[in-house]
This record gives sequence, C-alpha cells and structure tokens, in this order.
Amino acid sequence: WSRSHRQIDPYLVRHDGRYWCFYKTAGRLGLLVSDDLHAWEEASPDRPVLGPEDTPDGATVENPCVVRSGDEFVLFFAPCRPGRGIGVARSADLIHWREVRYLEDFPRLPWAPNGPTAAMVLDAREELGHWLMAFHGETDRAHGAALGLAWSDDLVIWHAP
Repeated sequence: WSRSHRQIDPYLVRHDGRYWCFYKTAGRLGLLVSDDLHAWEEASPDRPVLGPEDTPDGATVENPCVVRSGDEFVLFFAPCRPGRGIGVARSADLIHWREVRYLEDFPRLPWAPNGPTAAMVLDAREELGHWLMAFHGETDRAHGAALGLAWSDDLVIWHAP
C-alpha cells in the first residue's frame, strides 16, 4: 500500500508478548510487529492501519501515540491540515481502528493560535491522578513552536493551564 522507503515517527507498544511499532509513511500509519525487536514484519501488509480514508476530513496523519485504556487501545495522532489538531481512535487489536475523530473541545491556546498537534499521552494516574499529555503548539512566528501540557481523567475531556 506504500511505495515509500521512508518511515518516520515510530511508536513502540508491547502487547501479548510482542512488540508493535507504528510508523508514518506517505501520510498514513503503518504497523510492524516483532517477537524479538530484531526481525520485523508488516502487521497489516495490504493497507495502512490509519490513513486519510479514515479521518473525518480526509487529512493525512502522523505522530502516533498509543495508550492502553481498560480492554482497548487509544491512538492519538496528528492530522495534517490547517489548524492541525489532535486525532483519536480506538481499537481492540492495534490493527482495526474505529471512532476516529478529532478532539474538537480541546482547550483554545492563545500561545498556539495555529493549533495543538503531535500529542504524547502518558498514564500518570497513579502518580498524578490524571492522564498527562505533552503536545506541540504552532505559533504565528516563522518556525515558531512551543510545547504544552494538558491533563484528563477520561482521555476525552482535556484541561490545559
């Protein structure tokens, strides 16, 4: 499904005794799987696990981050579109994603008028009582960017200082 030899934005997940590596290529997310971190094979050789055909507005995707929530996985991703944003999807098996949407109610950030993107979510509930998100915010300056933090109790509603 991809003829590109360039894979970037790796994100590694350990599940069922195997290693799963999400990556971006050609505006889509692929998924490799390995038993030993040495030999890898495509987990979905016939199609990307997430691409523009799956997003609400046809945006390409990048910057995957996956967390476990209960008995399923939650994928955070960055849509490549004006205003950027943070995308989210759910899966039981890391390959088939559903409920693909954008966090439309994410807090407005005056220091990042071009939107948040590239979310990295950590389960800090034991230490801090919340899920914690670090994200990239695009400013109006040429090549301007900043990093921000947000927190959530449910991975749906996010708060930022």
